[in-house]
Amino acid sequence: MAKSILSGAALHSARLIIASAILTSAPVSSAGTLKAIDAPLVVAPLVPDYEITDQGGVSLSICYNWSCAETARVEITPVETARALRQVRACRGASIRERLQRVRIGIWQMELLTRKYVPVLANDLGINDKDAGLEGRTDCVDNATNTSTFLAILKDLGAWDDWQLGEPVARDKFTVDVHWTATLIDASTGDTWAIDSWFRPHGHLPFVSPIRDWKAGRKPWLPPLDKLNLYPRSVGTLCD
Repeated sequence: MAKSILSGAALHSARLIIASAILTSAPVSSAGTLKAIDAPLVVAPLVPDYEITDQGGVSLSICYNWSCAETARVEITPVETARALRQVRACRGASIRERLQRVRIGIWQMELLTRKYVPVLANDLGINDKDAGLEGRTDCVDNATNTSTFLAILKDLGAWDDWQLGEPVARDKFTVDVHWTATLIDASTGDTWAIDSWFRPHGHLPFVSPIRDWKAGRKPWLPPLDKLNLYPRSVGTLCD
């Protein structure tokens, strides 16, 4: 009989589930704090941690190596942020498609900037099984954390005023398929969109999809969502 072996991604997800369950029922000390437990504590995306200087530079914390096992502080210069914002504004239309492309371009640019200062992120290949064991790998917790940070920074830098930062969302939370995404809320309609950078290598355009489609597990690279998630050779091709 063949043995059943968990893949790297499934094993990692199983550990997150166990850790989450332990945290839910963990003993509490008389001081009201959780007692120490032998399990990873980062089972959900972290709160964005960044500062923007008066000149427009950014100091931010990013995480990697699965479940934010490692963190790094990155200092992005005002010149670099200005260059990224110019790329974001390449698509100027008011359609939902162009508005989403501005978001995608922004995440792509921020990932390229952080990778400049944390070179090991170039090892991230997207999907946990592809880079298991490599320094610089990122899982959905890392990606949702970093993407949420990038989205908050871009909004504060004035990249857009038609989106509000949403809370990270999980699907299949207590299964081996648990998956997190960063989100944005359309300021005009209240609709929530998943901004998911996990499926592609670090430094690439993320996938975007309505949160209901994301929760249903619909693949954003297939019709009809594929029209929102083009992967062209130039930024201009993304625009209507």
